Amino acid sequence: MLIKETFYLRFFRFILIGTLVSLVASTAISISDCTENLTTTDTCGDSGETAAVYCIRDKVLYSLQESNSDTCISKFTLIEGINILEINGNSISTINFTSFDFTNDLSKVVIVNCNDSKCSQTYGIIKDENDTYYYIKSDNNAAAGTISDTGCSSSNVGLLIKQTVNGAANTIVLCLSESKFIPITSTAGSYLMDTTGTGAPMTVASNKYGVVTVSANYFVLDNLYTSKSLI
Repeated sequence: MLIKETFYLRFFRFILIGTLVSLVASTAISISDCTENLTTTDTCGDSGETAAVYCIRDKVLYSLQESNSDTCISKFTLIEGINILEINGNSISTINFTSFDFTNDLSKVVIVNCNDSKCSQTYGIIKDENDTYYYIKSDNNAAAGTISDTGCSSSNVGLLIKQTVNGAANTIVLCLSESKFIPITSTAGSYLMDTTGTGAPMTVASNKYGVVTVSANYFVLDNLYTSKSLI
């Protein structure tokens, strides 16, 4: 049954969902908070240096030569919500889903989640314009996933399956619990995901909930969700 969860969130641990269809890869780019060493940020000068480190401060993503650099090479202003980015050396840009080559450039994809006061790297499942799914996860192990033809159960929460939705057979959906699922949708929304089953690349801890943001091109872990409002 396709249902949007309506619970009060209190205590839960966030850990990503991750799985994919056909082609897969993991991001090798890690983003942390900027250190106090970074003092010159008004202007970033690309003086032939190559970025090797990326950090966030005040909703701005900076590229640096090294972690203790005092100046930035380049910077990119993040928006509130989910940012799907391509990081290619010194260049940081928002991904255009109609033109980006996920097949060859998946290692450059990074997801950053921002609320009204903080930004943090997060992870999730991305769908390209050819309806191919990819996962972006926090470790560097690429692993092929399978799409089950069985219904959701406690063993495949956090995985993609094929399901009939509104009469459309073989619709790919994410299992949120053993009885609830959600397809990628043009209407963005937030959903609770239950403890993930064995085989999910990453897990939501036992007896906890994760919050998944769903839109037209992704399922993404909202690792900054703190509201006690209904979702």
